[in-house]
Amino acid sequence: MNIFDNIDIINKQNIFESIHIIKNKFKTNDIIFRQNSLCNYLTYIKKGNIKALRKYDDGINKPIRYLKSSDYIAINLIFSSDPYYKADFIALDEVETESISKEDLLKLLKNETILKNYLQILSDLAIKQNEYLKLINIKTIRGKVCYFLYEEYLKYNSLEFKTNYTKEALSKLLNIKRPSLGNEIKKLCDDKIIENTNRDYKILSLELLLKSIEEN
Repeated sequence: MNIFDNIDIINKQNIFESIHIIKNKFKTNDIIFRQNSLCNYLTYIKKGNIKALRKYDDGINKPIRYLKSSDYIAINLIFSSDPYYKADFIALDEVETESISKEDLLKLLKNETILKNYLQILSDLAIKQNEYLKLINIKTIRGKVCYFLYEEYLKYNSLEFKTNYTKEALSKLLNIKRPSLGNEIKKLCDDKIIENTNRDYKILSLELLLKSIEEN
C-alpha cells in the first residue's frame, strides 16, 4: 500500500509539485540507513529488497526484518519520541528509494485520503510486527512454516491461496535456510497436511496444521 493510493492523477500531480521527493539508488550491500541515525524522512522502497540488521551490545548482529518493494522503511519512527533507526538497513540487491521529509509529510497528512492511508499502513505494520514476534519465538522449522501458512489462511479466508512470498523471500522472513524450508514443505506435502506448487498452497488438514504449531 502507498500513502498516495486512491488519489486521482490530477490531484496527485499537484501534490507532487508541492513537495520535494528525494530519489536514491543503492547497490547490493550498500547501507541505506545506519543504526542509531536520526529518522527524518519517510522512505518508500520503489525497487529491490532490504535487510534490517540489528547490532546488539554483546556483538551479535541479527536480522530483525526483511523489506521488499512497496514497503516503507521504519514508517513508525518519523513521529516517534525516539526517532532513531533500530538497525542498519542494507540493500540485498539493486534498490531504489523515494524519500519525503518530515516537514513535507506533515503537509501531506492534511489531505484526508493520505492521512487514512498513512494510518492504515501503520496499523497493518503493527499487526505484521506482532506476527513476526510470534514467528521468531517458534523454535522448529515445521512450527514456523505451519504458523506462516495458518496466518495466510486467515488473511485470505481460504484453505487455498497464493502467497506473495517466493520460497527465497519466505526463507528470509522465517530466518530458515532455503534448502531446509524446501525440505520441510515437502515433508508437509508427504504428510498430507498441505499441497504446494510454487507460491500456490492448499491446506488439506487444518487440524494437523494447528497441531504442528501447538507441538512446536
